[in-house]
Amino acid sequence: MNTLILALFKSGDKLKLSSVCHLLNGKRTASVLTFGFFQDSLSFFGLFPTMTIEFLEKSCLQLSSKGLLTRESDRFVITEKGLTFFYDKEACLDSKFDGVTHSRTAQVFFELLLFATQVVSNASYKESNYIPIDSNNFHHYQVKRWYAKNKVSSSFVVDFYEEWERLVLTLPEEKRSGLVAMLSGFTQVGQTFDQVFYQKEQYRNKLENYLAKISLQHSLIKEVAQIDKEYPLFKSLYDILLETAGNHSASETYRLSKEGNAIDAIKSKRKLKESTVVDHIIEGLILDDEPDYSLYLPADSKRYFEQYLQKNSDFQKWRFREVVANKEHSFLSFRTYQIMKEKERRSHAN
Repeated sequence: MNTLILALFKSGDKLKLSSVCHLLNGKRTASVLTFGFFQDSLSFFGLFPTMTIEFLEKSCLQLSSKGLLTRESDRFVITEKGLTFFYDKEACLDSKFDGVTHSRTAQVFFELLLFATQVVSNASYKESNYIPIDSNNFHHYQVKRWYAKNKVSSSFVVDFYEEWERLVLTLPEEKRSGLVAMLSGFTQVGQTFDQVFYQKEQYRNKLENYLAKISLQHSLIKEVAQIDKEYPLFKSLYDILLETAGNHSASETYRLSKEGNAIDAIKSKRKLKESTVVDHIIEGLILDDEPDYSLYLPADSKRYFEQYLQKNSDFQKWRFREVVANKEHSFLSFRTYQIMKEKERRSHAN
């Protein structure tokens, strides 16, 4: 846990615990996403849905007592000793987390995939009298829909197992046998994650065990979502999940804005407040790999912010009311410029 907390402070900025806690909780607002983006911590978004400020403060105070963090009023900042400790241990912190994209869906997709495997295996042996490993009725409905859609293919079963084989081979060797041991099928009941991994020394700590589980789930869903042509059956199951997972309002607003619809038009069409539309667009800009900044950053605003940058190059810490004294430039153009500069900075750093 020490390494994970230090990772959240690695920028060296003085951070409010409330902001860090909201990030770990997965509070999906434009302000929290912007905070996570500038801190390069969006991978940890939603990692601990039940995290409390009290627990986080206690953990930070323990790190402070070791000289790894320093408290300044209501904020904490990492020390040189803390940075050294973090970079020494950074390799231990799994890089497979992608919370901002998959925190709401990774666990459910994993459960659906395991259940679908049991269904396919038993169906291939024409066995219908078995106890489902998943007791969630809605999961039954989702897998039933998926199975009915795909079983018509004569190569369905073979294709399904070939996708499993490809997916398992993407994992580190030490995790492959563990994942296979979790699969259930005809006359076979898989083990739970804890049964498979908790016996291994590196996962006996409850936190390490939890992080390993989340890491595995994120690894699988990222592989399927990003290389969907290799996993058409798994991706079709994922698509069924996405139909009901979370709130797609922000992505719909952003899609309309990219098509050239003005904010007023989107407000009217989607019956949203202007501030909500702006927040949705900001979220889209953060998550979009190739955003069109010109849609939200007029040329005159860009010139103004470029001039301001000459006076204050620390654009991440700009405050809108300090930068824009009048109303000639919108908050959306201001935030768009910041996001653009940060993505440019990372591109040059790589």
